[in-house]
Amino acid sequence: MANASQYTFSFEEVVTSLIKQQDISEGLWALSLNFKFEAKNVRMDANRKDVNPGFIGFVQHIGIVRVEKSIPGITVDAAKVNPKLARGPRTKLN
Repeated sequence: MANASQYTFSFEEVVTSLIKQQDISEGLWALSLNFKFEAKNVRMDANRKDVNPGFIGFVQHIGIVRVEKSIPGITVDAAKVNPKLARGPRTKLN
């Protein structure tokens, strides 16, 4: 088997993984991305002296948020992907 050098995941796979990692077993959960943007003066070419206003944006945090309605493509039902295991009656250990 070849060693993979890159893995990609759908948004729903990421949400499912985080639901399981946090042991969440109920509710609808959607992907949440927090962005940060900053304004900068940008030199378009190293040989030019003038600058143009611009901005840079990046993902600051990735998480999940509980939602009331399903959002197609980014929402997962925790009860389906990480159901609570039903416990039987407790038994006395000898």
